[in-house]
Amino acid sequence: MPLVDIFCPSIEEAFSSLFPDRYKALREKHPEQDLLQYFTPGDFRLVAETLLSMGCAVVGLKAGPNGWYLRCSDENRINQMGKLKPDTIKAWACRELWHPGFVADTVVSATGAGDVSIAAFLTAMLNGHGPVECMKLANAAGWANLKTLDALGAVPGWDELTKLSAALTAHEVSRLRNEKGWSWNGPEGVWEGS
Repeated sequence: MPLVDIFCPSIEEAFSSLFPDRYKALREKHPEQDLLQYFTPGDFRLVAETLLSMGCAVVGLKAGPNGWYLRCSDENRINQMGKLKPDTIKAWACRELWHPGFVADTVVSATGAGDVSIAAFLTAMLNGHGPVECMKLANAAGWANLKTLDALGAVPGWDELTKLSAALTAHEVSRLRNEKGWSWNGPEGVWEGS
């Protein structure tokens, strides 16, 4: 992890890799269900803190309809990043954010939605966007991908994706409303951890 600047797995992938016994117990308790609904905000925080303590600079955890959770290291580690080092290090350093996913009325297939979402996140970073905009564009790309059977057919070009991300309605991540250490930043449309 000290050589990994940005790590963007799903919460399930990361949790099962870092805490296999806890993951196995959760899977045994809910054998036929999507586990996404059972991961708590504390689980997201634990995974991110573990990966950051191992040396990663930026951890993004994909959470399906719940959007993206993002946790970033300190200024020193962010400043050591390679080609994707942000221009505005202070905008990224020591941030904990959760951008809700966008409401999808129709889901044809989720094939490739996570991969497309990661690609949009990284492209946004390459284009100099801040963390909130990167998550927003990532969520919009994942949302667009749900509209077709193949992995890329419904994903628009960058300019259209930017317009789309501004027009979509986000889910409410209601579990954060009463969660200690989280506050809603309405103007940015993101939850902020403290």
